[in-house]
Amino acid sequence: MKKCFRCSLEKNLSEFWKGCSYCIPCDKDYRKEWREKYKNEYAERRKILWKRRKSRECKKCGETFVGKGLIREFCSTKCKLLGTIKKLKIKKCWEWQGDLHPNGYGYTTRYEDRKRKHVHRISYEMFKGEIPQGLYVCHSCDNRKCINPDHLWVGTAKENMQDAKRKGRLRNKK
Repeated sequence: MKKCFRCSLEKNLSEFWKGCSYCIPCDKDYRKEWREKYKNEYAERRKILWKRRKSRECKKCGETFVGKGLIREFCSTKCKLLGTIKKLKIKKCWEWQGDLHPNGYGYTTRYEDRKRKHVHRISYEMFKGEIPQGLYVCHSCDNRKCINPDHLWVGTAKENMQDAKRKGRLRNKK
């Protein structure tokens, strides 16, 4: 027999948690009261600890961020674009060094809406503005991996084909 520290009743040892001075019902009540009393403070503390444990430093700008995904290295899509390029001196292209789509264009997930898109389209939207519906983002440098906004322009499919023909990039069909 053991006396409960909270309700002061004599109870069997089987009615106590091992090493606890409260009986099981009193212990459950105590825990419930404690959770109610410190709920907001406890949640805030857990949030701070989670951020501290999960936060990382952006590879490009050095800013601390908490992001979804275990392999996320950049705090924003802009840092991701600028941190995953190699600047070529000859053509002044910003060549994408990340994933490539089978058609040869750079391809990545945009953090803001979690959608996979061609990086030259993301670059155009980020540095120049919205792409009108139904138009293409074309390269003046003819480098599919290039995301330099100075090398990108918006045009129709017909304008893109005329540009390719003018530069001699179309194969002659016989």
